[in-house]
Amino acid sequence: MIAEPIIKNNQNFYMREIIENTGKKESCKDENKESNRERILERKNVKIKTKNTSKEKKEELVNLKFFAIIIFIIGIVVGSISYRLLIEDPIIQEDIIDTFSKIPDENVKNDIIEKSLLGNIKILIIFWVAGISIVGTPLILILCFYKGFSTAFVIGAFLLKYGFIQGNIFVFKHIFPYYIFKILGIIILTASSLKVSLNVLKEKKDIRYEIIRHSLVTIISSLLFLISSLIEFKIMPTNL
Repeated sequence: MIAEPIIKNNQNFYMREIIENTGKKESCKDENKESNRERILERKNVKIKTKNTSKEKKEELVNLKFFAIIIFIIGIVVGSISYRLLIEDPIIQEDIIDTFSKIPDENVKNDIIEKSLLGNIKILIIFWVAGISIVGTPLILILCFYKGFSTAFVIGAFLLKYGFIQGNIFVFKHIFPYYIFKILGIIILTASSLKVSLNVLKEKKDIRYEIIRHSLVTIISSLLFLISSLIEFKIMPTNL
C-alpha cells in the first residue's frame, strides 16, 4: 500500500520531465525556425539590394552615354552651322577643295593609316589621363564636343567637293563605315571618364578601382579605334 503512492509520484515526476523536455524541444524548434526565417529574409534583402544597386549602376551608365551622345550631337550641329557660315567665303571654299585635291597618290594609304593610328593614340591618351585626373571632366566634354564639331566639317568638306548627292554617297561608302567605330569609342570613353569623377567625388569609391576600370574601358575603345583605322585603310580610295 505504501509503495503505490511512491510509484505514482515517480510516474508523475517522469511525466513532468517528459512534458518539460518536449516543451523545450518545441521551443528550440520554434527558435530555430525563427532564426532560419530571419536568415532567409536577410538573404532576400541582400539579393534585392544587390539587384537594385546593379540596376542603378546600369541606369547611371546609360544616362552618361546618353549625355555623351547629346554633347557629340551638339558638336555636330554647331560644326554644321559654322561650316555653312565659313563656306560663304569663296576663298575658304577654294582652300577646302584644294586641301582634298592635293592628297598624294603614291603611298597615300600608308599615310592615312599612320595618321589615323597616331591620332587615335593621342585621343586615347588624353581621354585616359583626363579621366583618371577627375578634374579633367571639362576637358573630356570639350573633346567630345570637338569630335562632333570636326565630324561635321569632314562631312561638309566632301559635300562641298562632290556635291550633295555624290557627296552623301561618298560619305556613306567611304567615311561612315569606319567613323561609326571611332564615334562609338569616343562615346564609351566620355561616359567612362565621367563615371570616374562621379564615383570618386559623389560615392567616395576607391580611386584605384576606378583607374583599373577606366583603363579596361580605354583598352576596349583602343580596339574600336584600331578597327576604325583598318577599315579606313581598306576602303579609302587612293585618289580623292
